[in-house]
Amino acid sequence: MSLLKQVHHWILKNNQVFDKAIDMTAGNGHDTYFLASHFNEVIAVDIQKQAIESTQNRLREFQNVTYLLKDHSQIDFTSTINGAMYNLGYLPHSDKSIITTANSTIKSLDNLFPYLTDFITITCYIGHDGGKEEHEAVLNWIEKHTLEPTILRYEHTENSPIAYCIKL
Repeated sequence: MSLLKQVHHWILKNNQVFDKAIDMTAGNGHDTYFLASHFNEVIAVDIQKQAIESTQNRLREFQNVTYLLKDHSQIDFTSTINGAMYNLGYLPHSDKSIITTANSTIKSLDNLFPYLTDFITITCYIGHDGGKEEHEAVLNWIEKHTLEPTILRYEHTENSPIAYCIKL
């Protein structure tokens, strides 16, 4: 089973409330599609217009998704959110110089955390420039908040992606 499917399975197994979720890194829309299939309301965020358009194309039949073309660290929250997903790194098949960074990701997590009620998943891709630093920052953030994640890996190689699934 792919890492993406493992994370999705974990959410279904460990979550009780399916009201509102947010995909903080929409990318090509795979996580947003999963969330839209299971949650009443979904927000999809990405800094790249190409990512938002790709996600919108993938989710044409869904009416429960709001799209935000914005840096995930610049989102202001005003109400609770049951769950959030992060898929850090860069948009596959695009400009690999546009990446999530440790600073923007930690700011985003700090902004979001007070509004989360049920879960958060953070998948780190460490095989690109800045990926290892961002992964370390995520680990420090998890430890700072004394959270106990379920750790999922697809392959056990040095640069394989790692997913942290956290039940709140």
